[in-house]
Amino acid sequence: MVHWTDHERHVIADVWGKINPDEIGPQALARLLIVYPWTQRYFSSFGNLSNAAAILGNPKVAAHGKVVVGGLDKAVKHLDNVKGTYAKLSELHSEKLHVDPSNFTLLADCLTITLAAKFGPSVFTAEVHEVWQKFLNVAVAALGKQASWPIASTFPEILPQKDFTKDLSISVRLILVFTGVSIIVKKKNLTSNLSLHSKIAGRTNSVTMVHWSESERRAIEDLWNKINVDEIGPQALARVLIVYPWTQRYFGKFGNLNSVAAILGNPAVAAHGKVVLNALDAAVKDLDDIKTIYSNLSQLHCEILNVDPDNFRLLADCLTIVVATKFGDDFTPEIQATWQKFLAVVVAALSSRY
Repeated sequence: MVHWTDHERHVIADVWGKINPDEIGPQALARLLIVYPWTQRYFSSFGNLSNAAAILGNPKVAAHGKVVVGGLDKAVKHLDNVKGTYAKLSELHSEKLHVDPSNFTLLADCLTITLAAKFGPSVFTAEVHEVWQKFLNVAVAALGKQASWPIASTFPEILPQKDFTKDLSISVRLILVFTGVSIIVKKKNLTSNLSLHSKIAGRTNSVTMVHWSESERRAIEDLWNKINVDEIGPQALARVLIVYPWTQRYFGKFGNLNSVAAILGNPAVAAHGKVVLNALDAAVKDLDDIKTIYSNLSQLHCEILNVDPDNFRLLADCLTIVVATKFGDDFTPEIQATWQKFLAVVVAALSSRY
């Protein structure tokens, strides 16, 4: 049971009232296909998806985007039964379409970035972001509730009798999985399939062999030069503390963090936000040795500060949202794809000592 306060219900209704699915839907789905190109495998019937321009101009992408975002209307109107509202849709994506449920999360992230770019910082505030994130998390959980076997979307042969497995005990399920894994290991395409799942999970296994194209290097440098660390840094850290309040436990010395206003007005938060974001400068200037650059910082956070490495990802996500609110339409899907690749490498480097 998800509890919604009156304030949260009001915020969700207000945000939804500002959204035009015919505009936002195509943009959000296009971002998904551009930023996470491996998701294109579910849209082979859509025709040309070979580049960003083709995706943005594809009428089937636009039409499906309208349908997907328009489908949120049911959740907005049935906040107390989102799970039931999406039960059939969840089963369709799991049993028929075999969609990896992590794709729902990726689409939700792209929708959030689209809204941030559309509405800007005055409308898509940290407080609004927090409520909207909760709403999308509930919707994503409902859509993925039937998909209890995410690996099956890539390796469907390990679960030949899906109806049968619904009632299996945990021990029998594990036997099935490991039997399936033994089948997969014998296949030549093991590496590519596992690599695909690693990408979908949003993780990178290595930061020592990252290839940067010249266009990516230019895009990162160009965006970084436009970022005002003293402005963006405090906003990004404040969003982390507001949207993901459990991260506040690492900032016990920062004083009052008991409300949105307190966090936004906290000088210690602002100062540390500047320091954190300014630390990216070294990575921008030496893209080929990011792991070494952050080696000592990774050790500090792991062995001394005992920071959960997932917090690096949350901060990167909030930074991306803040950048989107700042630059709007200039934060194109192509730039987002490059920026998120850069941040993923940084996050992996910061997590390397764990």
